[in-house]
Amino acid sequence: MLATTKSKLTMLTMLTMLLVLSCSAFATEGWHFTKGAKKDPNKVFHLKWPGEFRDDITQDQAVDSIKLTAKQQHQAKVWDLSKKQEQRYVALMQNKSGSYYKKRPLSPVEVLGINARTDQEREYYAMLAAQQESQRIAKELAYDNTFRQSYIKLVNQKNLPVVRDFNTRQYSPYFYKPVDLKPNDQLVFFVKQKDVVDPVTISLLNSLKKIKNLQLNIYFVDKNVSKQQIFTWADHHYIPQKMVKDKLITLNFGYDKFQNLVIKDKRTPLLLRIRGDKTTRVDMGRF
Repeated sequence: MLATTKSKLTMLTMLTMLLVLSCSAFATEGWHFTKGAKKDPNKVFHLKWPGEFRDDITQDQAVDSIKLTAKQQHQAKVWDLSKKQEQRYVALMQNKSGSYYKKRPLSPVEVLGINARTDQEREYYAMLAAQQESQRIAKELAYDNTFRQSYIKLVNQKNLPVVRDFNTRQYSPYFYKPVDLKPNDQLVFFVKQKDVVDPVTISLLNSLKKIKNLQLNIYFVDKNVSKQQIFTWADHHYIPQKMVKDKLITLNFGYDKFQNLVIKDKRTPLLLRIRGDKTTRVDMGRF
């Protein structure tokens, strides 16, 4: 038991010594900046980066001796930069910044701000960029407001409609016709009692009311359907009795007729249009 206790004490002592050494190592590696805070011009940002920022300007670059072209001198005036600031920007764009920012929409002021050497320099370029950006936005908002006022004035002067007139008839549900029908056409409609055909019957009934001498012949293809079942079906689908009496609509047993019908993909509901001596199958998917 005594040996075990001594071992535990020895382990605890070693862990304590390692902790002290590691803290000392962190202190010397730059994790605490109290001692050298006054020397570090970017101390605020080293909570994320333990070390001084390294300037991208290399020793072989003589920044002050860079001769600015007429285009570069003009660029300095555009962005409110001094000669030295423009020279530094030109030098930076010859280094990493040229690879990082050449194809990105960054202004010279922003590139200089990113590559600032001190907190004060960074604040200067940030304020300069903020002033330039705020002026740009103010100009755009002022123009946009003036444009909208001018457009309203023009509309009132010329009495222009907000939306021009256009033909809405083609978008009306009453304009849509699932089947082309003419006077004297005959329709042959094969159905089963359980078929869902309400959209078809409603459309065909409307056509019967509008088109002269149009006839609808309904054939029930159920094998053992009764006359009473046919009358019940007609009543549920609002088939007018007067149209049946006038023979504009006929209700028929159709099992044998449907079985003898030679047609591809034969299934109910099936609608055929007879015009003269030509019979055409109607696309049921259009109803």
